[in-house]
Amino acid sequence: MKELSIVIPVYNSFECVKELSNQIQDALKNIEYEQIMINDCSKDSSWEEIQKICAENKNVIGINLRKNSGQDSAILTGLNYAKGKYIVIMDDDLQHSPYDILKLYEEIKKGFD
Repeated sequence: MKELSIVIPVYNSFECVKELSNQIQDALKNIEYEQIMINDCSKDSSWEEIQKICAENKNVIGINLRKNSGQDSAILTGLNYAKGKYIVIMDDDLQHSPYDILKLYEEIKKGFD
């Protein structure tokens, strides 16, 4: 079992998914994690970029939805695949720093929700 699962719905984010994945990898280098990126039928080349990331990083799982079902459905899809003891849901646009995941994780280990 992985310690953390990071579930990320992706929609038209070709330009930032690689950087997002790199930051997650750097932030969680000492934790066993999986990163689940769910492409919600993006119109750009987000899916192709996710496939490249998966080929480079064994901790990344890519899921490509056949039709756009919305962010909530993409999140639920990712939650169904998540195998981590703890799950973090984050957006694909880097508005929130992946480095904050460690702060949340440390608080959870203390017994907080």
